[in-house]
Amino acid sequence: MLHGRHWRRRIGMLRLFVSGSKVRAERWTENPLDHLNGAWNESLFCPGYFVFGDKYYLLPAAATYSVGFPYRQYIGSVEDSSPYFESPNIRPLVSCTELGRNIIAGLRGEIALDSACPVLRSKDRAWLYYSVMDRDDGLWKTALSVFAFDAET
Repeated sequence: MLHGRHWRRRIGMLRLFVSGSKVRAERWTENPLDHLNGAWNESLFCPGYFVFGDKYYLLPAAATYSVGFPYRQYIGSVEDSSPYFESPNIRPLVSCTELGRNIIAGLRGEIALDSACPVLRSKDRAWLYYSVMDRDDGLWKTALSVFAFDAET
């Protein structure tokens, strides 16, 4: 908690202005992604992004801080046919509660997840690198999960 309130991170968009070798960035106040927060994903941050076939994907770290410690954390999947994610399919992809002991050998505490970075390795597979931490020792490590994507979904 921060000053007695729960953290609530949101994904936003930047507007980029490029003129020759100069680049200017500003926060886009008309955030078209504001609707992506929900129950298990009440706080979203650090999304990975990729395009597969005719679908756009965001893979944000997500957390539910309102339940108190230990916070439930996930790597989520946001999928849509629009790059503005107007009608997204939002679901957890990696869950700290389901995969914790499989991700970190010798896990002693609760697991934290962050910073998803997808890499498309073939026409139907993505390697997903992300940060993991055993809250007992506070050391961040890199994890890798491999996912298959169906062009029909």
